[in-house]
Parts: sequence; C-alpha cells; structure tokens
Amino acid sequence: MKPNKVNKYGWIILGVGLLIALIGIATNEVLFIIGLGIMFASMIFRLILFRCPHCGTYLDRGNPEYCPKCGKKVNA
Repeated sequence: MKPNKVNKYGWIILGVGLLIALIGIATNEVLFIIGLGIMFASMIFRLILFRCPHCGTYLDRGNPEYCPKCGKKVNA
C-alpha cells in the first residue's frame, strides 16, 4: 500500500476511535475503552505500514515525497 494511503487510512481510523471514545465518555465506560483501543490500533497500523516501498524505512511524520534513507520517491 502506498504511504499516502496508509497515512490517510490511519487518520480515518484514529478519528473513528476518537469519536467512539467521546461517545463513550458521555454514555458508558465500555465504548470509551473500545474507542481507545481503536485509536491505539491506528498507531500500530501506521507504525507497521508507513514505510518506503523501495527500502522499507519507516517514514516518520507527515507525508514525505522522498524517502530520507534511499532518496527515492515514495508515492510514485
């Protein structure tokens, strides 16, 4: 999967988790814990998949155009 898609899906999953956690604060504790779990899963998802498709280096923050290690274009 291309890094820009991983970044986009990671933010979507994080937003869904945040929304569920906020609903859980207002209603019950179980939804809050589920929301936190989804938010944690989004971080793991991004940590595992947000890598350079050429050399496999973790791309850190943002949505870089070039890999900091190999210098190749990551979303080409």
